[in-house]
Amino acid sequence: MDSIYLIITTMPTHEQALSMSEELVKRDLAACVQIQAPCNSIYKWKDALETTVEYPLHIKASSNHKLAVQQLIAKIHPYEVPEIIAIELSDVNQSYADWVRSQTLEGRA
Repeated sequence: MDSIYLIITTMPTHEQALSMSEELVKRDLAACVQIQAPCNSIYKWKDALETTVEYPLHIKASSNHKLAVQQLIAKIHPYEVPEIIAIELSDVNQSYADWVRSQTLEGRA
């Protein structure tokens, strides 16, 4: 059986975070997306120190859709270099894993 992934990205506004989340769920690529509270990100970009408020997204998807989720984020994300981190979850409650699979295309085939 395929794995469950937690895919993490950030969006610059709550509206963009909501739009991305809805698109992923509507396309049956993610079972659930949680929009986290805004946070301050401090980083260097093109040799300048930046401080930005961002909205982290926690995206739950199966391994069958990990690549499609990553590609959609890269395609519609407003950043030149978006954060896209995929973490394979090694210890997931079986009923939750089954639910994630049932909410994505693989569960509907």
